[in-house]
Amino acid sequence: MRRHLLALTVAAIASPPALSAESCVTPVADGFAAVSGLARDGGRLIVSDLATGEVIAISADGARKRLGEILPYGTDVLGEPTGPYHVAVTDGRVLVAQGWTPAEAPESPLDHALLELTADGGWRVLSAEFWNPFAFAADGGRLIIVDSGLNALMALAGDGTVTELHAFARISHDEGALEALSPT
Repeated sequence: MRRHLLALTVAAIASPPALSAESCVTPVADGFAAVSGLARDGGRLIVSDLATGEVIAISADGARKRLGEILPYGTDVLGEPTGPYHVAVTDGRVLVAQGWTPAEAPESPLDHALLELTADGGWRVLSAEFWNPFAFAADGGRLIIVDSGLNALMALAGDGTVTELHAFARISHDEGALEALSPT
């Protein structure tokens, strides 16, 4: 996995004429290797890191706290990072889109799923009916999920029902071009 140091920044834009690089960007946290998700939860930031499988809360004073157990992470069959992708706080709930199973790891019930942090610090599977849920957004009482494995937009209703909203046309490949890949 290609690792790089990433400093999370917050832009404080007060008035456009007074902007300079020094006045509008303030580092708030560093030490992450592969930030994949960032959300605000009141006065704290929630960060997901593909390089460690962690979901971290960073308070206003800079203190860090891992939320829940470490999620499965690693590289997929193409050598790309997989693990906790997008993170969001919706209606006070911390939600994470968890990617597919890392190539060198056993399958986990948390793979291919949309997860919710529970009050006791565990992860609850809202649905695992995805191939590779990459991102999502709240839309009223449902969540709209970008499933990069299915190349589709999916909806997850409050009752757990998953429906396909739109499937994007597949990119055509020469015969045999993908024969070395996993069926996912």
